[in-house]
Amino acid sequence: MRSALGILAFLALVPVTPCVAVQALYQEIKSAGSATDRKAQEREQDKDKDKDKEFPAQPGSFRKQAAAAFDREMERDKTGDCPDAHTTYDEINCLGKTIEITNSNYKAYIGALRSFLGLRTSREETASGPAGKPLTAEEGVKEFDEVEALWQKYRSAQTSAVYDHWKGGTIAPVMAASCELRLLRNHMRELDSIYDAMLRL
Repeated sequence: MRSALGILAFLALVPVTPCVAVQALYQEIKSAGSATDRKAQEREQDKDKDKDKEFPAQPGSFRKQAAAAFDREMERDKTGDCPDAHTTYDEINCLGKTIEITNSNYKAYIGALRSFLGLRTSREETASGPAGKPLTAEEGVKEFDEVEALWQKYRSAQTSAVYDHWKGGTIAPVMAASCELRLLRNHMRELDSIYDAMLRL
């Protein structure tokens, strides 16, 4: 196959219109590449087969990660937060540390869930049904990220609103921190409910 620059150099010597020159370049590249296209397609098909072989093992790993993070946080919620905090100062410090741990579990849960969504097989991506064609893995992850970004904005806005509601007293940061903790845990429950069928297969 002649290089694209070589073809362009040749075409520069030929008195043709720009449109004809572009068409000639396209045809040259297309005809020269047709022989390798089949090999490239075969390689892609082999890659898809390899991915499909790996697919059963990978979801199991991400399911375990998501379940572990979720269970850790729900267990913490059952035991209660800051039972030994007897002053507002103690409670603020304790809730701050509690939110850090909860946020860590939330990120682990979200990360595993996001990774799981990125593991669609080639068959799933080409399937179609009454509701239309499913999203590709990339599209699914992109949509998930967009929704999570919106939720993060809501989380920040709601926590700020609670702080403002109690502003003027020392309890304001306690109420805001408690609100953020509830939002994180409830969101994890919400996601666990939405993706229950996928995570519990």
